[in-house]
Amino acid sequence: MSAETRAHLRKFGLVVGGVFVLLASYSWWRGHEVAPMILAALGAPLLVGGALAPQWLAPAERAWMALAHVLGRINTALILGLLFYLVFTPIGLLRRLGSDPLARRMGEAKDSHWVRRESQQTSPDSYRHQF
Repeated sequence: MSAETRAHLRKFGLVVGGVFVLLASYSWWRGHEVAPMILAALGAPLLVGGALAPQWLAPAERAWMALAHVLGRINTALILGLLFYLVFTPIGLLRRLGSDPLARRMGEAKDSHWVRRESQQTSPDSYRHQF
């Protein structure tokens, strides 16, 4: 196992295990009985494994990352869906009720959507450096 992988697994074990142990301590301080035992039972092996034998944490790290991937997909769909339906849809509906900024509507006096422009003289050099 490469040193980089060992370092990554050690960091995973110490960080995630440490967070679980901190949550267990906070839950115990708040007077809970079951939650601190569960959190400590999850955190202590990760801390010990991260400190002593990080290579043993490879399956736990893969499972953790798979869970993170699934939760990320769900959260992304949920957040983007809410953003679309709660922000962009009302703005679009309000814009349709108001003005027509692109002049797409055919008025009674309009025969076409054509917008006339004044003709301009352009030199060939203006095409070489457009931006």
